[in-house]
Amino acid sequence: MDAKKSQSYDGNSEFAEFWRNFQILPWKWADQLAGRSRYLVGSAIFVYVLFFILTFFPSMGSRYIFLLIDYPSITLILLGWIVVIVLTISWRHKIPSQFQWLWEREQANQKDQDLKGEFTQYLQEYQSALLSRKGPQIIAFILSVLVMLFIWAAGMPLFISIYFSTRAIVLICIIFFIILFWVIMVGFLCWVLYVTGRFVSELTKRFAVAIQPTHPDGCGGLKPLGDFCFNIAIALIGGGLVLAIVPMLNWDRDDALSVFSMIIIFVVIGPLTVLTVFSPLWNIHNKMVEHKKAYEDTFAVQLTELEQAMHVNTRKAGNLAEAKDAKEKLEILQTLHPDKLAYPTWPFKFTRTVIAIFSPQILQTAVGIVTSIYDAFTK
Repeated sequence: MDAKKSQSYDGNSEFAEFWRNFQILPWKWADQLAGRSRYLVGSAIFVYVLFFILTFFPSMGSRYIFLLIDYPSITLILLGWIVVIVLTISWRHKIPSQFQWLWEREQANQKDQDLKGEFTQYLQEYQSALLSRKGPQIIAFILSVLVMLFIWAAGMPLFISIYFSTRAIVLICIIFFIILFWVIMVGFLCWVLYVTGRFVSELTKRFAVAIQPTHPDGCGGLKPLGDFCFNIAIALIGGGLVLAIVPMLNWDRDDALSVFSMIIIFVVIGPLTVLTVFSPLWNIHNKMVEHKKAYEDTFAVQLTELEQAMHVNTRKAGNLAEAKDAKEKLEILQTLHPDKLAYPTWPFKFTRTVIAIFSPQILQTAVGIVTSIYDAFTK
């Protein structure tokens, strides 16, 4: 972890030493790349320069195929990749502050003397899971195989050997190996997302997460946790939206990039969005629902007791003063009615989450409708 990332934890904050030594990947080179967007963004720009050379310098490319002209979706895909890089690495830097916030919040709401020890073990298990080598290697291998199978199935090797010169093939091989390296990095980051999501989902099992129904954030005081998960969804949304445009515009010479974009959306982006937004917070949602039901049951019991007191004390043998007292308490209790409090059951705004999960499909459907209307009027 570099100085910029650990600067906020060099003071007297709890777990400062842990965060100074925190890594999200077991390999230092990969951890550094996952923390500095300039290297990956620079590689994307370098790849675009190679595509530019292959397009506008026929002696270095092909006299028949002009990649950026015949396949303009390449520009969109690289732009989507840069968006994902920048937003994902921005989210990665929020991990220490988010877990530090969780500790400070639990510390304020609980007086358990062993809480720090339990939370320390929780963080150590999180770090240990992140540093597993087997998980990220398996995911990276699977994604790499899928990409190579797609390249082979699309007939790209034969296509390149027929239409491109030897020098162009060398440049294309460089592009291929860089893209394969990106796929490996994506596999590593998928592991980070999975592990982080799993440990967020364990919060309610290991700690008594306090719910504050009247908190001004409208999320029971847990909005920072929901936003933390939603921030990584923004990265996936950005990439997904750009990729969803590719098959809609149908700019390219053939459908290879359109098919590739849809595969990424449904095989990688879709499942990852669910894992990082919905699934990690499901246990917290269930806990918030339990709190709401318990509050409603308590409210109903109090309401019934006050109503009975009013009925009993308004009879001839009753105490009118006690009936008036019960009436005043009932009026006060009505201000705490669960419906008036809008008791939250999600640590985020549900509408935002639905849009996050289904945004590529929503955009595709919307564009499809517009295209259909346009075709109907132009025919």
